Amino acid sequence: MWTNWDRNAIDADFARIAALHANAVRIILQPSALGYPTPSATMLGNLASTVSVAASHGLKVQITLFDWFGNYTQLDQSTQWATAILSPYANSSNVSFVELQNEIDPTNVAAMTWARAELPVVQHLVGSVPVTVSVTGLDTPTVLGKLKTALGSSQPDFYDVHFYAAPGNALTILANDKAIAGALPLYIGETGKTTYPGSGQTQAQAEDAQDVYVRTVAWAAMTLGLPPPAVWTLRDFASGAIPSQSSLSLDPKQYNMGIVRLDGTSKPTVTALAQLFATGSVNTDLNYSLARGSGQQPADWIPFNGSQGTLTWTTLVSHSGGGSVSLSGTGGSQNLVPAYEVFPVQVPTHTGQLFRASVWAKGSGATGQNEISIAWFAANGTYLGNNYSASLPTGNTSWTNLSVTSAAPAGAAWESVHLSSYLNAGTVWFSDVSLAVG
Repeated sequence: MWTNWDRNAIDADFARIAALHANAVRIILQPSALGYPTPSATMLGNLASTVSVAASHGLKVQITLFDWFGNYTQLDQSTQWATAILSPYANSSNVSFVELQNEIDPTNVAAMTWARAELPVVQHLVGSVPVTVSVTGLDTPTVLGKLKTALGSSQPDFYDVHFYAAPGNALTILANDKAIAGALPLYIGETGKTTYPGSGQTQAQAEDAQDVYVRTVAWAAMTLGLPPPAVWTLRDFASGAIPSQSSLSLDPKQYNMGIVRLDGTSKPTVTALAQLFATGSVNTDLNYSLARGSGQQPADWIPFNGSQGTLTWTTLVSHSGGGSVSLSGTGGSQNLVPAYEVFPVQVPTHTGQLFRASVWAKGSGATGQNEISIAWFAANGTYLGNNYSASLPTGNTSWTNLSVTSAAPAGAAWESVHLSSYLNAGTVWFSDVSLAVG
């Protein structure tokens, strides 16, 4: 961005961000790119222009300092650089907040010594503008707790966590983060999921998975009274865009974290974010109508023990005009039941909370057990139990409603809904799923 600075490209991207009803955009500064310990006049001018372009679109900026920086013994030079960068933005209404460093390591003694010295310096430089420092990790409460302890008396104005753990654990993890933050506000400065397809996954399925991931984290944040999370990042990266000095430069997943494709078209997450930023509410709907899919598989739903039968998706058969999934010739065992499963955006907020799932099903020469169920899991993935609906009658049946009501057991962090077929020599179709949470 800085070594090939392009005002027109930045203007176009900021316009797109503003169209999402976002209120701020993050700009990341590398001392090596801007000049260290003395930033070049050209780079300072480019920074000022970037802030100005953001303001023209009604956006504030988040300034992330000291990216890719590890010279933690250079306190004087660090202060010199930060002073040159931030002096024009003291008490600025154009700056949302300043981040001392991205994803600092709280177990790095030198980094923490540096942060304890530089945090108050930066806070003084920007006056009324809030200052933070971010952490990341799959267990962010542990990481955040270490940061809080290591910073001692040099605390930020709020805490910033970057969330990339399992989405079903977002409510549990972020609740623990909020407790650690105590009186200070908590913000999710990054979340997201790559759309680089995994094994057996289509591009469309990978993009749908990103959408569900972001909405699940956003739902958890809003449920806890936290601000909407920020996403990493706006655009996918072109080949070679991540400089070779980064350990991430050879990881294809890192090039596909954007919510906008390289050709400029939007991924599904764009729609979810626009709604979130505009209304403060999260769309919790998944592909419950089974109307969407790619190839022979539905969006959002995942084949489970698919080798135990023929599992397909179609729009040619449906209860009310959407689509359906079918399971035929299924085998399996009590511990190996073929099914389609989905992971709802909403997870239990307390023990005993009621979840009701229903589906319309019909069979052709159906045998065995064909039902909808809700399974419960602890935060560490431990299976806690399952509740099933009545089974669809065997033989040839017309559309029949199946439903199950299940109370979240103690220790449940998340749940999955299964459309299952076990020892079925015929075919069963499932259509029009619904989920209600009490």
